[in-house]
Amino acid sequence: MAVQFARFNDAQLHANALPGWDQSYYQITPGRIQCSLAQVAVERLHVFREVFTQRVAQYGAAPQGAVSFAVPLQVPGDTTLQGRKFQQHSLHALTSREDFVFHVAEGMDTLILTVDAGELAELLECMQSAWSMHKWRGPQLSPDPQTYANAAQSLAASFSAATQNEAMFSSPHAQKMFRHTMLGILLDVLTDEDANRRTDLTDAVRCDLVRKSRELVLAGGAEPVTVLDLCRILRVSRRTLQNSFQQVANMTPLGYLRAIRLAEVRRALMSSPRAALSIGDAAARFGFFHLSHFTADYKSLFGELPSDTRRFDGALASTVH
Repeated sequence: MAVQFARFNDAQLHANALPGWDQSYYQITPGRIQCSLAQVAVERLHVFREVFTQRVAQYGAAPQGAVSFAVPLQVPGDTTLQGRKFQQHSLHALTSREDFVFHVAEGMDTLILTVDAGELAELLECMQSAWSMHKWRGPQLSPDPQTYANAAQSLAASFSAATQNEAMFSSPHAQKMFRHTMLGILLDVLTDEDANRRTDLTDAVRCDLVRKSRELVLAGGAEPVTVLDLCRILRVSRRTLQNSFQQVANMTPLGYLRAIRLAEVRRALMSSPRAALSIGDAAARFGFFHLSHFTADYKSLFGELPSDTRRFDGALASTVH
C-alpha cells in the first residue's frame, strides 16, 4: 500500500484498516458514526489522518519497533491520551508496543506518524541532538508554539500532497522524498531545544560542507539526495548545514538541492522525445511528488513551464554537427 482512502460507519472497521496497530475502537456517544481515514505507507514510515463524527475510545498497543507521533490538527472538545489532556499545540508520542488509552472527541482530526525507531535514533545521533525517548518524561512534548504550528501545517500539507500524487504508487524516489520531508519537519520540532547551542565552525569548514554536499548530490545520479541524507553522511545537524549554506551560498540546503534536481529534470526533458518521457515521470524520477509545486519551482528557476521546454528531436539532432 502506498496511498489509501476509506470511510467507515463502524469504529472497529476503521481500527482494523490500520496495519501494525493492535487496537480496539469503541463508539461511546449515540448516533450514526462516520469515520474517515487517509493513509500513506512507504518504507519505514506510515502516516495516517483520521476523523470521527462521534466520540471514540481507543485501546491498544503502538506498532513494534517504531515511535508513533500524534499531531492534533483539530481538537473540538475534551480529548485525553493516557489520561492527560490532548491539546492542540502539543506533540504526543508512543514508544514501541506501548499500551495506550485515547479518548477522541467528536470531530477530532489527528495526523499520526509512525517512524522507524532505529532510523529516528540514528538521525538524532547524527544531529548531535540532546532529545531521546529515554529522557522523555510523560506522553507529551511542549515545543515552541510557533515552531510547532508551522510544523503541523507543513506536515498536513505534505501529507495531503502525497495523497494526491499518482507517482507515490510507483516511484521509490517520490516515496523517499515524502519520507524524508516528513522526518525533516518532525526533527525540526524534536531538536528545537538545541537551536541555540553554539557551533564553532570556521569559514573553511562551512565551505567544505557545501562543496561535499554538491559532490554527494551529483554522485547520486537519479537517486535524489535529501537534506537528511547529507546530515547522515556528513554527521552534522540540519541547523549546521542550514547555517553553512546561508553563509557560503546565500541559500538554504533545501533550495540548493531543489535547484540541482530541477536541472536534472530539465536535462532529462531536453534529451527525451515527448512520447518517450512524460513530465510527470521525469519529475517523479528526481523525487518531486508535489506536481503543482514542481511546476511552480521549475518556472521560477528557468523562466518557463516544463511543458514549454524544448524536447529532443532525433531528426533535427541528426542534422546538427
